[in-house]
Amino acid sequence: MLQNRRVLVVDDHEDSRSLFEHVLRCEQAYVMLASSVSQALQIVGCYKPHLILTDIALPGEDGFSLLRQIRQMSLGQIKRVPVVAVTGFVSCDLLSEVQQAGFQECLLKPVDLDRLLQTVKTLTSPKLVEFDWDTRLNQSIFF
Repeated sequence: MLQNRRVLVVDDHEDSRSLFEHVLRCEQAYVMLASSVSQALQIVGCYKPHLILTDIALPGEDGFSLLRQIRQMSLGQIKRVPVVAVTGFVSCDLLSEVQQAGFQECLLKPVDLDRLLQTVKTLTSPKLVEFDWDTRLNQSIFF
């Protein structure tokens, strides 16, 4: 169960957002949706998610831009939130870039929903919520 965990889903495809929302809400997570980086940044300050799940390929600014802007925020809790990349474009170069950028995990489309839930549970566990993300911002946990 993901009870009381707040997840922000950022994807420009409505069907992907809806699927992630449905799966996460079935596990009792609170879910907010955004279709762009600018929309996500508007939501993130007031919503204070425990985790951000973002597509890499977004119109305008991409998931890398969202991660950079989150990490530059002055709000300590927000700038340390785990960010999970989602992508349908698989290449060694992209996976390396995702890892180097500081995403905590990368899920490949079509997303395995069991892996999605396990990733959210793991990255929002009470032990990791207290984890010192400042020392891990540019490191990946699961790669």
